[in-house]
Amino acid sequence: MRIRILGWEYENIRRMNKLRVDLRQKDGSVYPNTLLMMSNGAGKTTTLHLIRAVLSGNAVYWKEREVRSFRPVGSDVTDGYFLLRMEFDGEIYCHILHLDYEDGRAWYETSSAAFNGYEEGRQMPYQLRGIIDYDGFVNRFVFDGEQAKKTLNSGSTEAENAIVYLYQLNKLDELCGEIDRLVQEKQEQNSGGATKRSVKVYKGKMERREQVYKNLVLKKDDLQQELKKMLDIRAQYEKKYQDIVSMDRKLQEEQERLHREKKEKRDEIRGTMAELMAAMKKPYNLQLNLHTRLKGLVENLQTLKLPKTTAREFFNELAASKECICGRCIGEKERKRILEKAEEYLGEDSLVVVNAIKNALREYERDDTCITLKEQLKKQISDSDELEAGLNRLAIRLAEKGYEDALKIQNEMKDLEKKISESKKNLTQLTEKPTINNTALNADNNIHLAYREWQDARDSYLKANGTYQFTKKAEKMTEYVRRVRRNTLDSLKEYMVRETNRKLVDLIDSDQVVIRKIDGYLVLDGKDGASEGQTLAVAYAYIGTLFEHSRFEFPFIVDSPAAPMDLSVRREVAEVLPKLFGQTVIFVTSGEKKGFAEIFFKRDDVQYLTIKGRKNEPLELYCGREVFEAYQEAGKEEK
Repeated sequence: MRIRILGWEYENIRRMNKLRVDLRQKDGSVYPNTLLMMSNGAGKTTTLHLIRAVLSGNAVYWKEREVRSFRPVGSDVTDGYFLLRMEFDGEIYCHILHLDYEDGRAWYETSSAAFNGYEEGRQMPYQLRGIIDYDGFVNRFVFDGEQAKKTLNSGSTEAENAIVYLYQLNKLDELCGEIDRLVQEKQEQNSGGATKRSVKVYKGKMERREQVYKNLVLKKDDLQQELKKMLDIRAQYEKKYQDIVSMDRKLQEEQERLHREKKEKRDEIRGTMAELMAAMKKPYNLQLNLHTRLKGLVENLQTLKLPKTTAREFFNELAASKECICGRCIGEKERKRILEKAEEYLGEDSLVVVNAIKNALREYERDDTCITLKEQLKKQISDSDELEAGLNRLAIRLAEKGYEDALKIQNEMKDLEKKISESKKNLTQLTEKPTINNTALNADNNIHLAYREWQDARDSYLKANGTYQFTKKAEKMTEYVRRVRRNTLDSLKEYMVRETNRKLVDLIDSDQVVIRKIDGYLVLDGKDGASEGQTLAVAYAYIGTLFEHSRFEFPFIVDSPAAPMDLSVRREVAEVLPKLFGQTVIFVTSGEKKGFAEIFFKRDDVQYLTIKGRKNEPLELYCGREVFEAYQEAGKEEK
């Protein structure tokens, strides 16, 4: 869908008494590029705010005070309006934002060829529903420096959300929500009847186990945040302490030695622990009695006779004979005894298993590995404690030299380390995967077990109300939809990174900036951050890439796009911006003439508009490059 802004009108809004801005050429087509000069105080911020309000529809939530703030100063007019004229695939829409200053209310009207006159409400083409009515998305093409910063701010999801809404991956989220709603509805329908009471019991248990699981997840999140804060504080302490130590070169060298040796000792302890754990996996190394009994088993196995023929057949044939292989006669008493003893002997079918057992047991002999490693570990821990004590003595020496803060920091770090250790222990208990040997974990202190209990209780509830199969099929469908969303988003993010980096080559010649990945925000390669000018350039390139291959072709409205940039970057941005978007509406300041506006002077597809007026008087609109250039040179409003 091709989206264009044709212009807008003001009436009784601050300094704009009756003012109409038209972005169309004589033939009715839209200027590809419009440069609009509005100095500070002339209504630039107001205009951008009103455009966003019309596009997003959020003005209906404005409070009375905000609505009345648009009333012209010193005027008693009762109402005003802002009209935004737009084109969607050739169809013209007129959106009017009415401002009732008496009641403090804002409301919309819409007109198009599809309507008979104006209809109340903000009406957008159905293709844009769920996209343009998301307030955050409007800010992506009605752009400013703050929005650019959000795109690159650590912790923000701005860059990723732009992909989600533009490519309508949010529709997949809505589909999952609808599936969940249908499942919930089905479960509620089946909760009545003769089994109503028992179903309630199962449901109650399920809800309790679910709450336990959710509480543990919240606890985990709190612990992680708490741990991160403590680790940050520890890093600050370490830096302060290091700054103090660095004042005395000799003490600094000693500290470095102690830290180095302590690290080496920690590595040794980890190695010994690994060896000890491996040795302890052999049970005969743990207890002498167990080793003795295993040796006895080997000896007993040695006494078993293993005839080459099948044992049972051998003894049956022997019992049927009149004479034993030793030459003695076989009577009824001997025959009975032979058949009884036959069960104690093994045949060829068991030979392989027994031999394997014997070989395995012969291979291992008890040794003193565990004892040796335990003693070694004790010594290493003792050495580590001594090194820690050395660091403590160092802090005392610093205090004696007049650096009292060093000892204080050291003590605070000790207390902090205990808290960090405790948090890590609690976090481990919460998150580690349970094993047979770890009996301390249960469904009330471990997330994995809590989740398992919840799911078991849920399955029981679903079976009780007869929706088990229905719910499981729905869950498979939901998981499939989420996998499609996840894979699609990953592919789109990779594409956006690749194409945006290609555009950045043209935008920034010097000090090349490269996007490494999208992790909610744009993560730059090898940089903790970027200059304000670089941030804007990256954001423009990213937005341009977003719109380039989308089925929606949005205009790009931007406030002061080059103010913080170096001259070289300004020129590059001015050259590239018209290539990124089908329509650009650029609010410029007088300071942006050099290096930016002057590049547009070389083009023949640009409209120049200037809105100005004497102080405290209504503003007027002037068209043409001459007035625009002259006003830029003046750089201020007329007095």
